[in-house]
Amino acid sequence: IRIASTDNLRMSSVTLSYLVPASWLRQVHISDAMISFQVTNLFLIADSAWRGRDPEQSASANASLPKTFTLNLNLTF
Repeated sequence: IRIASTDNLRMSSVTLSYLVPASWLRQVHISDAMISFQVTNLFLIADSAWRGRDPEQSASANASLPKTFTLNLNLTF
């Protein structure tokens, strides 16, 4: 029987946003602009007995959740 602690530390989502100053946008006739960058499933720290697998996934799952990177640009004219 394999017994491993399911205690873990996960960074599930991080978002950085930047609101572009209106003074920069006047020349191109844009009233608002926001740029944001989001990362999901950035890292997981778990017991080494899990051997890279995710303790929150089912026993039959062999891989952890994939990292996802998203870049957004929101413009208001």
